[in-house]
Amino acid sequence: MVVNAINPTTTLTIGGNLTSTGTVTGLVLSSDTVSEQSAGAGVTVDGVLLKDGAVTATGLVTGGSAAITGAADVGGILTVDTINESSTNAGVT
Repeated sequence: MVVNAINPTTTLTIGGNLTSTGTVTGLVLSSDTVSEQSAGAGVTVDGVLLKDGAVTATGLVTGGSAAITGAADVGGILTVDTINESSTNAGVT
């Protein structure tokens, strides 16, 4: 079934998969899973690439914090007020 335009005035519920080759817009899109359409492409949300368990983003982290497990590649200036040791009595090097 091909639908060119839907303009519901209430809730539109889709039982099954929604595949789009264009743009899907709306006030709220709720989903438990967002999957990439092209293998290996990842999913981009507002300029943030989610791909193979990694997050790629540019810009600033504001109004909160970023928890990083593993290595981090910072391609600019990293400005912090405090660096705490991760392991007791290990110190920070």
